[in-house]
Amino acid sequence: MKINTDKNPYWTICLSCHGQGKIMRGPSRKRRRLFENELHEYEISSDASVAPKPPTANMDVCPLCVGSGLQSAEKAVPVDFKKYPNVAIIGGGIGGVALAVACLHRGIPFTLYERDESFSSRSQGYGLTLQQASKAVEGLGIFSLEGGLTSTRHVVYNPEGKIIGEWGLRKWGKTFLEQTSRRKNVHIARQTFRSLLLQQLGNSEPLRWGHKLTKLSSNQNGTVDLTFQVGEKQENAQADLVVGADGIRSVVRELLIGEQKSPLQYLGCIVVLGICPLKALGDTASLYLIRLRCFKQ
Repeated sequence: MKINTDKNPYWTICLSCHGQGKIMRGPSRKRRRLFENELHEYEISSDASVAPKPPTANMDVCPLCVGSGLQSAEKAVPVDFKKYPNVAIIGGGIGGVALAVACLHRGIPFTLYERDESFSSRSQGYGLTLQQASKAVEGLGIFSLEGGLTSTRHVVYNPEGKIIGEWGLRKWGKTFLEQTSRRKNVHIARQTFRSLLLQQLGNSEPLRWGHKLTKLSSNQNGTVDLTFQVGEKQENAQADLVVGADGIRSVVRELLIGEQKSPLQYLGCIVVLGICPLKALGDTASLYLIRLRCFKQ
């Protein structure tokens, strides 16, 4: 089945696999025949061996959604306040937006709070390498990673510039044309991927920019009160469930656990990532740069 991948379609979970991307199938004919033969040998044998176990069902890719767990819809899934809890997502990074998209597809009520005033108000220039993540991003309604680069070689250095590990197709001397149909790693700028996720939300009312969480407390009725600093004023909100997706210096974590009980620990590692055209390197010679050849399809 070909999935509709028009720009900004509406999505809902697949009715066949219930959003899992896989369905339970019975054992294959070959496996059933093998079990019957083993059982027959056991029944006629005088040896007191352990009886063979019946074959179990297998998980297989759902043919209706081709493993994505989603189906295109004519309109947005209606929000079901009676069936699901109202979720407050703190942090509009990749994790927070991905959760919001998953809630949107399932009709789960949510509000996404981000302290930044807008998408581009703060520089976020590092990238992500998605390791065989095509099925995961398809489950978020993204079937084409525009702006992503196929990763053919990765090199890891120690602080002295010595290579301590490398992997990828080019390590084995394969050109772009020699790549197999196996899933490949894709490197993509963080903001580019974040933008693709935000496009799934569209002009979603539950997306609140410029909301910095300052306080949260539980109520006797099981809900949570939240207080946000919005410009020069404060705003209050309430939710049934709060998810902290606000990064390594999480405000939610600090309010619930506290820095003294569980302080952050620097591991002595630093990561430097970047994307640039090969011609921009010129004749630059550095232990930290590897000149790559371009391969055309």
